[in-house]
Amino acid sequence: MKSLRLIAAMACFVAATAGATTFQPLSDRQLIEHADAIVVGTVRGASTHVAKNGYVMTDYDVSVADVLKGLVGQDIVVREWGGAAAGRFTFIEDSATYTPGERVFAFLRRSSDGTWFTASMAVGKFTYSQDNSGAETLVRHVSEMRNDPPRDAVAFKSYVRDVVSGHEPDATYFASPSVSAAFKPTIFTTASQYCILATDQNQVTLPIRIPGGESGAGIQFHPHGTQANVPTSATLMANGAAAWTGDTSAGVVLSVGSADTTHPTFGLDGASVIYLDSTDSAPPSLCDSTFACAIGGCGGSCGDHSFHSETFHSISECDILMRPTLSTNQFAVLITHEMGHAIGLRHSDQGTPFSGTAIMTSSTNVAFGSTLQPYDRDAVETVYGNGPPCQPAGISSQSQSQNVNSGQQ
Repeated sequence: MKSLRLIAAMACFVAATAGATTFQPLSDRQLIEHADAIVVGTVRGASTHVAKNGYVMTDYDVSVADVLKGLVGQDIVVREWGGAAAGRFTFIEDSATYTPGERVFAFLRRSSDGTWFTASMAVGKFTYSQDNSGAETLVRHVSEMRNDPPRDAVAFKSYVRDVVSGHEPDATYFASPSVSAAFKPTIFTTASQYCILATDQNQVTLPIRIPGGESGAGIQFHPHGTQANVPTSATLMANGAAAWTGDTSAGVVLSVGSADTTHPTFGLDGASVIYLDSTDSAPPSLCDSTFACAIGGCGGSCGDHSFHSETFHSISECDILMRPTLSTNQFAVLITHEMGHAIGLRHSDQGTPFSGTAIMTSSTNVAFGSTLQPYDRDAVETVYGNGPPCQPAGISSQSQSQNVNSGQQ
């Protein structure tokens, strides 16, 4: 069996008040302020290597044509977590990825080793495109921003320069989406379409899930440390695990075990740890500007597996990082959300099937707590069961009393 190392980092942003269901992680102005440098450039090449912690990184060589903020050389290296090398692969959902030859408008932050990484993950990377009239636009692809409108390239560049110079310009740079981008019908019926996708060392992209999860396999988490602002964190972690396990139409089992004292930082080490009040900043670009993050995968020879005639990359462990300052209500919904990622579920507003009112939305609603919503139940029942149970049909009303024989309409 092939050696499979997968790291799926799922960034989650949470609305600060109960009842809020949408949340933009960073406005364009906040993104400008957050970045150490802002550049326009062309990606010339990419290379991968394995870091000391065993994770794969990709170095993108970027030729800089224009600098809008910061001190930046003509040729720079943008280093991102993810890629394939030496029989391993690393996958980080919503990490910025670059393609050689593409022209980019990038918001960057500086690492201690002199390289750069993309500010706020994929939120900080725009790609040059054209609208239906041939005018240059800037687009980005982020699950947290499903309907993110394109920017007029010239107007947005002018706006960024003005903000960097200390002015207060109006945000009048949005362009209309193209017809092809606005209309993308999708047909769905299978488990794979509820799952995160990952690419392995053989460049094979497949959905991910826990093998045997339909019949009782799962993950036991071990909390590390304490969440200072959430004295009931132990109960809320147990509630989050029970929410997914308690769905009787799904077989996957999640639980919370004894406290961990032997794993000071995350890694593919055979243990699934929830790091409470986590301030872990290594790697620095991982989960930039997020409240919580799940990092999972398989550290051994797990190979792939089949479920309902589909093939999946296998995952067996997951670490969850819960950042400080979370309130009790935020913690409750976020820990349940991250456990959903741990079993391979994607954001509910990132594709089809689609829902904007679920535990698994990218902008979580604290009012849900640990209560799964209809989309969440459909997802876990499809990925780890035989799908949602069939509801018997009923007649709610009829215009008159009559008999309907078989074969008649």
